[in-house]
Amino acid sequence: MNRVQFWLFIGFLAFTIAYVTVQPIYISGLEGDSMEPELSEGDIIVYSQYATPEEGSIVVYEYEEDTQVGHRVIEETESGYITKGDNNDYKDAEKIRHDEIEGSVIVTVPTGD
Repeated sequence: MNRVQFWLFIGFLAFTIAYVTVQPIYISGLEGDSMEPELSEGDIIVYSQYATPEEGSIVVYEYEEDTQVGHRVIEETESGYITKGDNNDYKDAEKIRHDEIEGSVIVTVPTGD
């Protein structure tokens, strides 16, 4: 599959998910290695603000202005989520409040890059 076909497939997949679920979805490419081996740099994630995060799911949140992070929820508390990159030896420094979550990953697409 060439790049054009790949992006057409991703667009079709996003449209289908949005149409079936009637909810806005977002598509993003990954940078870094914090989620290896499950997700690698260049892989595509599709996430929705309406998918409910739970322990074990991957959530996307804004870390700093214009920097989004996708990490796994390892614990949910009344005040937020404790997250960690699969490839990290440590939990993320700050608890992520419920209102800081931009979405929960609903589909991953490995790119093999």
